[in-house]
Amino acid sequence: MLFGFGFLILIAVSAYVANLAAFLTKTNQESVLTMTQAVKAGTRICAHPAIRDELELVWTDADFYFHSEGNEFNETMTMASARLSS
Repeated sequence: MLFGFGFLILIAVSAYVANLAAFLTKTNQESVLTMTQAVKAGTRICAHPAIRDELELVWTDADFYFHSEGNEFNETMTMASARLSS
């Protein structure tokens, strides 16, 4: 039992260190810090459909992606209401 747990910890730590090393040695990575930079670079921006009108009004040139089923909040409230009424 103890050997199996130790082996699991060894594998988990090895995977974490390998992932960290890969992340820290990655080069040629562009970062976008502001909406203006994202629009200028032509980066696709993921946004929630609830704020679609506001975003498209302010950032007319941006390449937005709005999930077609962006009603998670409504579904959560419906489920909560159903539980309360039961």
